[in-house]
Amino acid sequence: MFIGDHLIIDTNNGVLIHLVPITNNFNPIQLNELQQKYLKEDKQLLHLWEDVWLTKKEQVLIRLNSLLSKNVGFHGRKTKIIEIDTLATKSFLEINHLQGFVKAKYAFGLLANDELIAVATFSDARPMKLKGSNYLSAELVRFASKNGVTVVGGLSKLIKHFSKLVQLLYHLDVSENKLRYLLKDNANSASIIAEAIIERQLQKIETRKAFKKTD
Repeated sequence: MFIGDHLIIDTNNGVLIHLVPITNNFNPIQLNELQQKYLKEDKQLLHLWEDVWLTKKEQVLIRLNSLLSKNVGFHGRKTKIIEIDTLATKSFLEINHLQGFVKAKYAFGLLANDELIAVATFSDARPMKLKGSNYLSAELVRFASKNGVTVVGGLSKLIKHFSKLVQLLYHLDVSENKLRYLLKDNANSASIIAEAIIERQLQKIETRKAFKKTD
């Protein structure tokens, strides 16, 4: 159906797809306003760029199947966390993530029956002095599950694992640098916050960035 100059497909499942041709006169503000309009109706509007559909069709369909709840659910508690190398990470993300692989400091996977069904990658932790001397920030760079599978609680499980790892590394680093950092009790422990910037990724998904890599 056409809404003004916008060609929109209604999936009848609370998700609408805005088809954006390669040549268009839309600006980001207009696209955002269109999304907000449907958000008020409890509907999710996704912008699908023509060139992304032509070059990343399989990944787009993977994403749509997930949004339309067509995936098979698998409980994260039944999985095992493993650290994975760059080759395995790249192979998995190139197939299952719309934006593909990008280098990251850490990569972890979830195994189920000896099969890799989800992968998350994180940046290195960096101190943020404006938020406190013991505040570290790290970024969730990529997260993807295997095509056709939704790992319930999988992302939170990986973030918790990463947070514990970062906290341990931070304590070691501070000790080795002889900064007189003392762990007396939990209240005085470093406040390690692995900031999973999911909002940024969701914004990419919902403003062209779900279906087009911009960086």
